[in-house]
Amino acid sequence: MKTLKAAIFALLTIMLVTGSALAQNTFEAPVLITSAGQSIEAATVNFHFEKANIKAVLENLAKPAKLEGIKTLVVVPGHSLKGLGSAGIDEASELTRVNDLVEAAHTAGIPIICIHIGGKARRGTTSQPFIEASMKYAATCIVYDAGNEDGYFTDTCAKNNIPLITMPKAAFLAKNLKNLFPNQ
Repeated sequence: MKTLKAAIFALLTIMLVTGSALAQNTFEAPVLITSAGQSIEAATVNFHFEKANIKAVLENLAKPAKLEGIKTLVVVPGHSLKGLGSAGIDEASELTRVNDLVEAAHTAGIPIICIHIGGKARRGTTSQPFIEASMKYAATCIVYDAGNEDGYFTDTCAKNNIPLITMPKAAFLAKNLKNLFPNQ
């Protein structure tokens, strides 16, 4: 019985990870990846783009001028005091930068993907403004399950008609990216 339950769970997980990605929008490279809150997760997302062989550039402090020639903007929300300090920027300035970048991408018709892989550690009152800014015009949202235990991303995406991909492990990110960028 335990083996049957485990097999059913594994099958449902695989269907969720692969099936949900197939129903999503598709995107084009080149991709600009930026942090929203200066957490380390943007570098992890960049690693997964490299692993998926999708042309992307990571620019933690990207401003609207960096959007020239870009076909997709990826915003990775997550507040980090250490990251903000290292970048020499305060929370208010970072939030202004992110809002300006997202607005410029939206105005230019550049689709935005919000990728939240920071789990519980990148949720809460300090990260929330960065999450909201990242999702404002998102065409798709990818979330690690541990960051969605309260259903925030599920509810927000449903309310705003944003396709949502959830992953039981961040290790599934590269596979989902390949599905979202099929021509790369």
